[in-house]
Amino acid sequence: MHELFIPLAVMLSPRGLTLAGNGAGQGGIVFAGLLILMAVLSLRSARSMGMLTSYDFKYANEVCPFIVGVLDSARVFALGAILVSSLGIAGYAVNEVFALWFPNLGASFLILALAVSACFLPVGKGRYVFIGSLGISVCSFLYVAFMTTQVSEPGFAGPWDVVPAGGITSWLNIIFLAVLAFIGFDLAFKSKLRDNPSLPSIVVTALAFILFLWGALLIVSPDKIADSYVAHFKVARIALGSTGRILMAITVVLGTFAATFGVFRVLGSRLANRMCKGESQSRKIVGTILAVTVGGAMATGWAGEPALDSLIAAGLSFWFIGYALVDLVDVIASRKAGLFPFLSALAFVFHVFAAIMSFHLAEFQSYFGAAFGGMLLVSFVFAILRIMKKDSPSTAEQ
Repeated sequence: MHELFIPLAVMLSPRGLTLAGNGAGQGGIVFAGLLILMAVLSLRSARSMGMLTSYDFKYANEVCPFIVGVLDSARVFALGAILVSSLGIAGYAVNEVFALWFPNLGASFLILALAVSACFLPVGKGRYVFIGSLGISVCSFLYVAFMTTQVSEPGFAGPWDVVPAGGITSWLNIIFLAVLAFIGFDLAFKSKLRDNPSLPSIVVTALAFILFLWGALLIVSPDKIADSYVAHFKVARIALGSTGRILMAITVVLGTFAATFGVFRVLGSRLANRMCKGESQSRKIVGTILAVTVGGAMATGWAGEPALDSLIAAGLSFWFIGYALVDLVDVIASRKAGLFPFLSALAFVFHVFAAIMSFHLAEFQSYFGAAFGGMLLVSFVFAILRIMKKDSPSTAEQ
């Protein structure tokens, strides 16, 4: 059951919290509406992903290995880069909120070490560690978000009075933030308990962000959080003082730990599926390899390197292309059946848009191009391995 919430850990990572604050400040109620729309479209894309190998039109089975290869390649690269950034942010949170004497890089490495150590725990204990850390993180965030709505005299009129700045650029950026809020919805393990394992994480993320948005714009002027990297900390401090700051730091630190452990776990499951190894063994192998890679990137200064954002953008762009391909297959299959899947067609448009925006926002195009080319090559390798292993249809959503 806990595997269903691995996407939630990624969506509510430090970069996701920054996104929520920026979207609130830039779009107000418009951003809230877009979050609802993208939650619905993400659920539709998740459904299409689950049906990827069940379509019976001519090219479905031929393109399926490549689509899954694109998704796997993007997941590995994007999540690895995002973890470097998230661990760096979490390290600063430890240093600035809990222990000024503790070096921020040391705190980042400590969180990373604890996450990879959790991969070696028995499955049952690892489950409790993940649920406990993510649960505390989410509850801390929800408590802060709820308390912002309880102020007796709002300092600002609220989300209804926030109007996106004039010009197409601001609207495009708000739309992009809404699409980006649900990246990673496909990380939930295959579950026998639910037809759509992405549902819990998508719903909780949408509700949490909208609650935070609503409360934040009651107590703070939108221009103070529209472009801030620490918008969530500003809102928490205004709402609850030092207690709010501590609660938000707990959200960031434990959320980063849960996301790191969850990523190691989900990618370990993918490897087990591809290489026919035991899941427990694969989780240890993948966790160790990723920990060494992420740790090496942090040790060489990549956590604070501006070019890291371009690498993340490349991973996200490739990931969105994977989503768009899934949507497109569903559109084609539905049209073959005489139906018009409006939601899949709309999801396709938004995911293509997000892929283009990721490229447009990348500051270092050379890094973006190199990373994108590498993922394209790896996706073909994954596709060939999938064909050679003759994976069963039940692994398509993985």
